[in-house]
Amino acid sequence: MTSGAMKIAINRLVKNKACPGTDDFKLLATEFENVSLTLSEIAAAIADGFSWCAQHIDRRNAANFICTDVLGVDLDEGWTFDSLLGHELVADHGLLIYETYSSTPERPRLRAMFRSPSTITDADEMRKVVRGLVRTFGADESCVDPCRMYYGNEGCEPYLIDRTLTAEQIDYLKELGATQGDDYEQDGGNRNANNFVRSSLHVEEDQLLRTRDGKHVPLSFLASGTSVHCPHHSDRNPSAFVTMSSQGIRGVHCSKCQQTFWPETMRRSDLKSHDFEQFERALFAGTLSDATHNVVVKELNAQYLSPEQVPFHPGVHLIKSPKGSGKTHLLRPFVQHCIDVGESVLLISHRIALASASANRLGTFCYLDKYDREIGGDRYMAYAVCLDSLRKRLKPGVHSFDHVIIDESEQLFSHFLSSTLDGKRESVFHTLSFYVREAKTVIVCDADLGRLTFEAIKCCRDGMGIKGYLREVEPELQD
Repeated sequence: MTSGAMKIAINRLVKNKACPGTDDFKLLATEFENVSLTLSEIAAAIADGFSWCAQHIDRRNAANFICTDVLGVDLDEGWTFDSLLGHELVADHGLLIYETYSSTPERPRLRAMFRSPSTITDADEMRKVVRGLVRTFGADESCVDPCRMYYGNEGCEPYLIDRTLTAEQIDYLKELGATQGDDYEQDGGNRNANNFVRSSLHVEEDQLLRTRDGKHVPLSFLASGTSVHCPHHSDRNPSAFVTMSSQGIRGVHCSKCQQTFWPETMRRSDLKSHDFEQFERALFAGTLSDATHNVVVKELNAQYLSPEQVPFHPGVHLIKSPKGSGKTHLLRPFVQHCIDVGESVLLISHRIALASASANRLGTFCYLDKYDREIGGDRYMAYAVCLDSLRKRLKPGVHSFDHVIIDESEQLFSHFLSSTLDGKRESVFHTLSFYVREAKTVIVCDADLGRLTFEAIKCCRDGMGIKGYLREVEPELQD
């Protein structure tokens, strides 16, 4: 059982959920009070409708983080009180759980709170621990800011568990929450590929893994590339696959965790000799081609991409090239040429901001822009949209496009695991597949383009020709 007060920040000026743009919403940025409260006092504040977060100075943001004893994770999909209380981490080490203000009987939304065994005083450590909690429960990975605010719910009845996480569990959550860019060893020195962040968490050589078809199979029996549910987070949709070192040692890479888990017995020397360029080597060797997939790869040695190097003939073009290597310079004249000859272009991104920025650079209409009917013109001649809005904005059979461009493809296809696509994941993929399959030309770009993109495009394209362009020399950045 826990005892004593916990460091936390409470906002007593706003109750429940404030609407963006209102005066109450503005108060949620500046009017938190740093306090130390007992468990019963925290529960009472939540039941009064007051918001809480980590202690901070001035405005509530990560740069102003001071400390906290309390952690939170939102569970918006697939959880009930009973199932959450049945989770070992909650039952044995939770602090309290409560229904959020947005919860309904038809769609329960819960929040779990945990107490750290010691006060967390570093914002980066806080982010890793919270990300570890998010991954443990398969929650939304955008909700990991060290000063993230959690709404209260007036009239709710928090369920008190009154337990504390152990120091070992905090270390585990930090490891699970480690992602590319943190101070963790990068496999093979490759800092560009998400696939190659080695985790200090492990899998057993004969650990039972749940495959896509629901079977439980020992890791040692599974072939490289087999899709499985991650062994380290609540993985409703399989986001991991079996990988293999050059010595034949099996591991599991999770695209959600952005980490690769190896057996504890695997030596560092085994890892360093693993071929992290296996996909590119297989691509060049032609071993990824088959009777229905014509793979043509061309290595470009010039510092920047140019239309002369990459002529866009009908088919699929995969472009792996670092940021700043001139992809905009390559694509802008292609888009303009299509418009000039009356052929339509669809640009698909995984983020709203990226869709808007790309539309501005390439001269396309962004789905967020206001359409001026007086000016006229066909907004769908060159149209940019984010993945989440693809099915809502476009209807196969009504809207058609001659050419499709997919930017940051690895993140776009990984985004299919996001909770924002819950309930519409299959329909969005079918819509994407339709436009990729029906387009004369498909251009796919990513600095870290790899097997995920290749296999996803093959699935969407249904066996039509694919050409790859590899630009590995790091360029000087262009504006």
